[in-house]
Amino acid sequence: MRTVGAWLVAGAVTVAVSLSGCSTQARPGAAVVVDDRSYSIEQVDRISAQLAVLTANRQRAQLLTIQLLVLGEDIRRLATDAGVVVSVDDAREAVRPGLEQAGLDADALDDDTLEIIASSLMGSDLAETPEGAAALAEASVDRDVTVNPRYGVATTDEQGRLVIDVAELPWLA
Repeated sequence: MRTVGAWLVAGAVTVAVSLSGCSTQARPGAAVVVDDRSYSIEQVDRISAQLAVLTANRQRAQLLTIQLLVLGEDIRRLATDAGVVVSVDDAREAVRPGLEQAGLDADALDDDTLEIIASSLMGSDLAETPEGAAALAEASVDRDVTVNPRYGVATTDEQGRLVIDVAELPWLA
């Protein structure tokens, strides 16, 4: 009986430690915190589920969602400054063929997902020029970013730019 009790306690401690990694230390329930702005697990999962149809990979869709939530405001600001504008309607039309091929309706995408797609398109346009690519790389410097371990790990490279790597915990994704 004492052995069963010890196993139950050990199991409870393991579960508690495992679950404590399911939210950021800064804000419980957050998938990512960028400076003072928090994005919820629900929001990232919802956007990722919609993007997974386009990327054909749920984990890649989650990583893309996190990266674009982190840099989205900077991308939109830089794109506007460079005269690159992609509206939500433009984003919807850009993905419509791929969604229709998968038997889905582009009009069913929610606004958050369309904003992420628009940010991605603007970022791609910016990255085509040396100035735009440099501005994008610089945008991630000196960011205070905390990523929930369920989604990945935020680190910096040699130049101090933010790098978000895929979570190595596929059983939690």
